Amino acid sequence: MSIKIHKEIESFQKIWVGGFCRSKMGWEQSVLAEKNGNGRDIENIAKLLIKNYADSSKTCLEIGTDGGVWMTQMTDFGRLIGLDVRNEFKTNFWNNLENWLFSKDLFKKENVSFFVNDNQMSCKMLKDNSIDHVFSFDVFCHISYEATELYLKNLHKKLKQGANLFIMIADPEKYPADQRHRMMQARYRPDGPYNTWEDVAADFDGEPYPGRWYFYGIERFKIILEKYGYKVISEDVAKDLDPFCPIVHFVKV
Repeated sequence: MSIKIHKEIESFQKIWVGGFCRSKMGWEQSVLAEKNGNGRDIENIAKLLIKNYADSSKTCLEIGTDGGVWMTQMTDFGRLIGLDVRNEFKTNFWNNLENWLFSKDLFKKENVSFFVNDNQMSCKMLKDNSIDHVFSFDVFCHISYEATELYLKNLHKKLKQGANLFIMIADPEKYPADQRHRMMQARYRPDGPYNTWEDVAADFDGEPYPGRWYFYGIERFKIILEKYGYKVISEDVAKDLDPFCPIVHFVKV
């Protein structure tokens, strides 16, 4: 077991209690907040990358559940699975879905599963050859390059052939210049603030810190994908909908 990855998972345990901000607002308020706050069009991201692929015969996996808010857009799939490094109590996962979906008869609880991944990112709680679709937003930007590689290596056998994956990562070239100073602050690094943006980008596999970002970028991400049997379809499939980070579309081959 990697000591660094263990520390990385531990760094998430005391932040975003009750889910990230979107799960505390709900979907409709999140759409407005993202659009007005930073220009992210998550409503059309959901339509493009989730709803367009939904099928009642298919299983959708969400990595990093944000308390379940994105699952409100996945109800046309037959089965939903949430996979997180924090448990369902810390994310308020089941309570949120009860309020948003189950109590309104929009989706059946028995068709939803939630699992906590382990310190080896093994994905062993998922059945082999069982997943048709994967979506992950605002998650892998907080995961180190080492942990990302391990995650995608172990996930591969859990996917059906041709499964579509849409994963948002952090790329130093796309991240807006007027926002970069924020990522240089000490709260994103255990050793204190970065001196330059180049230092931020170079620390793509550095020591974990609560809520920190890892800017390993598209090219390094593609190295992992090619190594473990994935094919890139689009390097930034929703580039006009998210001005901050690319969402990479790839498939299992």
